[in-house]
Amino acid sequence: MSYDLRQYCKDNDIGCDDVDYEECQRPGTQQPKKQIIRVYVAGPLSPKGLNTKHLAIDYLLNVRNMIEAGKELLLMGLSPFVPGIDYNFFLQLREGEEISEEMIKRYSIDWLLVCDAVLLLPGWIYSGGTKAEIKIAIKNDILIYQSMKELKDAVHQARIS
Repeated sequence: MSYDLRQYCKDNDIGCDDVDYEECQRPGTQQPKKQIIRVYVAGPLSPKGLNTKHLAIDYLLNVRNMIEAGKELLLMGLSPFVPGIDYNFFLQLREGEEISEEMIKRYSIDWLLVCDAVLLLPGWIYSGGTKAEIKIAIKNDILIYQSMKELKDAVHQARIS
């Protein structure tokens, strides 16, 4: 399902008072003010049973999609932040150690705030976390792209300018 970010923001009253959509938030027409280097990959992670009826499989498919996008960005010469690989922290926990949901969210938002752009993956509309990340990106003038093609076009344009 494709869902226009601008319409989503209007429907949910996100940033309507202080965001100039025409200048900085119209997907597909955004012109970066600086070269895009760091890209936050945003999309669904927590399974909702949208791909299959097996939540564990859905989670793994979502992780795969994020890693695939991150790999493609890396091969383009960019520096992606991929929340889908956060599970590795949990695999390394020793007895008595704990990483809370709050810690992971803070870690992700800290990285989002230093990124030049956000890449929304298909299915982002179903992700509460991605919706929160969109709000933060809009408030901090971070460019948002709804497809890899839009982002590639912007990166190419910035490199030849």
